[in-house]
Amino acid sequence: MNELREFLLARLAEDEILASHAAAAAPPPWEASSGWINAGGIAYDTSYSPAMGRHVAQHDPGRVRREAAAKRRIIDLCWAHTQVARSAEYPNVVTRIEALATSTLLSLAAAYADHPDYQPGWIE
Repeated sequence: MNELREFLLARLAEDEILASHAAAAAPPPWEASSGWINAGGIAYDTSYSPAMGRHVAQHDPGRVRREAAAKRRIIDLCWAHTQVARSAEYPNVVTRIEALATSTLLSLAAAYADHPDYQPGWIE
């Protein structure tokens, strides 16, 4: 589980770096309306694909950072509960907690299945 945890933390760090670079170029919030994205006072034409414009605006750097922070909390909770469970005297409880934590981390990792460091064995 540690390898999976490290993989996820590295991907979240990459996401946050990309969000920071995007925010430096065009500070959030990003908003889509009438075929345009307003990002940091700069208007980008999205009339060729309004759906793409809405998608980009919805994933502005602020949201990416909040999502990374939320996922990091989930990862930390899974890790902490697993460590506490291992110190318990009830093996079947440990097994269930580890299974839930691992399943949760595998679910988060699935979003990065196209990353070269993603392990094929992580597919649920």
